[in-house]
Amino acid sequence: MKQIKNISTKDYIAEAIRNEILAGRMEAGEELTQEALAEMLGVSRMPVREALQTLVLEGFVERLPNRHMQVVALNHLQIKETFQ
Repeated sequence: MKQIKNISTKDYIAEAIRNEILAGRMEAGEELTQEALAEMLGVSRMPVREALQTLVLEGFVERLPNRHMQVVALNHLQIKETFQ
């Protein structure tokens, strides 16, 4: 029998947002709000906040003044590294 992969909510959310960015459905410069993402995904704000922190560390999202977040413009090298 195949093992079930255990993934935390924040990791699932980070993966969903990352996939939206890489697919171009979230564009560079687009502002991301915890409230809007939480409502869209049907989750509370806490795992969204944690997922956004992960994406900041990975370079997909940048933190702006006043606790705002926005999608970073990825170059070809960053996209290539992501898929390797």
